[in-house]
Amino acid sequence: MAGIENKKNYLSLKDAYDYLIKKGYENVVNEIKQSKDEFKGKSSRARRAKIVVLLDIVNLSDNFFDKYWKFGKTESCKKKVHEYRLRFLEIMEQKK
Repeated sequence: MAGIENKKNYLSLKDAYDYLIKKGYENVVNEIKQSKDEFKGKSSRARRAKIVVLLDIVNLSDNFFDKYWKFGKTESCKKKVHEYRLRFLEIMEQKK
């Protein structure tokens, strides 16, 4: 990670991967990277959904958002983050 905050309205997969690897989640990151899952024809949409849920599960969302994606905590982006979580549920439902 360059240490530069992502000021965009989307979650940077590279920043998230780097952050999670530094926190000891390299195996999970590799699984996400290799996943063939798609959402509306895009694998990056599925990967972002999985990253948001992983950050939630390991209780690192706030820390990641504070350091690398402050936009993720804004009111306008809270809806996007919620959509990532819903997207994850839809992906899991498709696998059944």
